Amino acid sequence: MPAIRRDMTLVSLPIQQRPAQMVRQTSGMQEQDGFSFHADAPPVYTGDAATVTVHKSGEHMARVRYEPSHPSPAYRDWRAGQGVAHCVWVASEQGRHSEHVSRGGLDAILDCTLEPGSSVGWHRHEQTEEFYYLLEGELRVQTEDEQGRLHDNVAVAGDSVRVGPGGSHAAMAGASGARFLCVLLKMRAVQ
Repeated sequence: MPAIRRDMTLVSLPIQQRPAQMVRQTSGMQEQDGFSFHADAPPVYTGDAATVTVHKSGEHMARVRYEPSHPSPAYRDWRAGQGVAHCVWVASEQGRHSEHVSRGGLDAILDCTLEPGSSVGWHRHEQTEEFYYLLEGELRVQTEDEQGRLHDNVAVAGDSVRVGPGGSHAAMAGASGARFLCVLLKMRAVQ
């Protein structure tokens, strides 16, 4: 039986009629294009369904390449979205991607890597709040809070940023890129 590799390596593969580009591959699992991933709604986990409520093997989690992530053509700067984001869908309770595992208010957990200078375009989630927890690099995060005030923060490894429900936001990686956990929580009615 071959050894299972859990590390990520970069390999050169052609994507959509473009010249060969660097994409992530883990144990034979290739990244999917973000548009196709959301349009086709493949499962976010392809491993053993019998253990998914307790343990998920990283090699079977969906890997998605966004180019860019959340494009926002209303802007002409970094908030328009630019470059490449690589995301591992750790867990999802979002629509057709729902795994029906979480009994709490989880919407999704993603392990995201933005290439140097890449950005997530300006957007909002009406029914979720979002937390970024920086693992590596530097991430500029601009948010608009519930009162419409703008906040511009630079987060480094160990920092977190919260985007409140209905709050618009964008994020841009620094010169060495950024890796962060993105945790989205569904809003619940206040009792």
